[in-house]
Amino acid sequence: MDDLSHLQHRLERILSAKNNGSELRRTLTGANPADLAVVLVRMRPEERLALFRQLPASEAAALLQTLPDHAVADIVAGLPIDLAADLLEKMPGDDQADILARLTQSKEEEILRAMSPEDAAEVERLLSFPPDSAGGLMVTEFLAYPEDWTVDDVIEDLRSHADEYARYEVQYVYTIDPDGRLVGVLRLRDLLMAPRGTQIAALAIRPPLAVPTSATIQQLRQTFQQRPLFGLPVVDEQGRLLGVVRRTDVEQAASEETGRTFLRLVGILTGEELRTDPLNKRLLGRSVWLVTNLTLDLLAASVIAMYQDVLTAVISLAVFLPIISDMGGNAGMQSVAVTVRELAMGLIRTGDARFVIMRELPLGVAAGAVLAFFGAGVAYIWTGELGVGFVFATALLLNTIWSVLVGATLPLFLSRVGLDPALVSGPVLTTLTDIFGFFVALELARQVFVASA
Repeated sequence: MDDLSHLQHRLERILSAKNNGSELRRTLTGANPADLAVVLVRMRPEERLALFRQLPASEAAALLQTLPDHAVADIVAGLPIDLAADLLEKMPGDDQADILARLTQSKEEEILRAMSPEDAAEVERLLSFPPDSAGGLMVTEFLAYPEDWTVDDVIEDLRSHADEYARYEVQYVYTIDPDGRLVGVLRLRDLLMAPRGTQIAALAIRPPLAVPTSATIQQLRQTFQQRPLFGLPVVDEQGRLLGVVRRTDVEQAASEETGRTFLRLVGILTGEELRTDPLNKRLLGRSVWLVTNLTLDLLAASVIAMYQDVLTAVISLAVFLPIISDMGGNAGMQSVAVTVRELAMGLIRTGDARFVIMRELPLGVAAGAVLAFFGAGVAYIWTGELGVGFVFATALLLNTIWSVLVGATLPLFLSRVGLDPALVSGPVLTTLTDIFGFFVALELARQVFVASA
């Protein structure tokens, strides 16, 4: 039995025995965090409920923070409201907001009502920002002091609130004016080594680097790449300090967004799925897109039905039609990926179709020519017919050019009309390239083999 199975069976035994909290905590403490995350995700809802009920709230909250937000949201949704609220109150504010944002509106409202008014108000403020912005990613646990305070004042505050500040990830101390506006920043190390009685304003770096609440993940990543910082202060339009966005949170958010984009590209509508999700949820997320693709594929296949006489006359051409379709789709999706990435990075805008076409057209011609050269040779060797080689090569050339142009510009159009280009581009591109590729190949074949007969 491997370590994962052993841990799973041990937890099942402990939970079935009930009221065995001490052994449960020892097992959880000694478990490999990666194995523990897998086991927790795979547990039955009633087992997870029993586990969290036997743990102190602070330990249960820390355990939840080892799991992906998607899995935590599913777990929290299945817990009693009071227990869910208690666990969330033990987490950082940004984690609370991330989890609640994934719940149904009714469940979110119930949990917020069960939380303390102060925590609920803070979470609601975080929920007001887009989740992929600095405001949505920031933590509100930070240290900020009036600039006329001394080193002694700050150290005394740190000692007086040691229990509260213990859960803060503190690397910097910020100085603010009477209106709460950010005016300076200093490293905690510099503060602790400064002479007693020194005003912290004399130690602070001015002006401090800060980001607005609207800063995107890409903008934040670029800033962190340029500077070796642990975190960046987040300010509102008036320059008031609202929170701190950490490098690790930005990297995690970027990684999660990449994963969601990939899932949407392959047709999982929500951008999230775990195999432990309910069957009906997974089926809905996949089947809607599969049925949509089937409908679009039937539309493309109707072109072939229009040219049955051509296929009857040149049966060998049928072998090459799927290749024309597949190569067009591949070339087009490469262009889609580049456009979607450049849109996300802010390097192009939805009105830049002309620029995109001018940059993509030479590449499409060159790539199509390469494919046509090899395709003509393979088709001739395979069939011994120059006509088939000509039709196949020409269709590859023209469909590749068409595909890269459509793939490069389609995300721009979809973004302009408010649709997710990562989600919609794939099947629409496939249909358009299939229709064009089939039409070109079959019409050329008609002219070469049927009309001249």
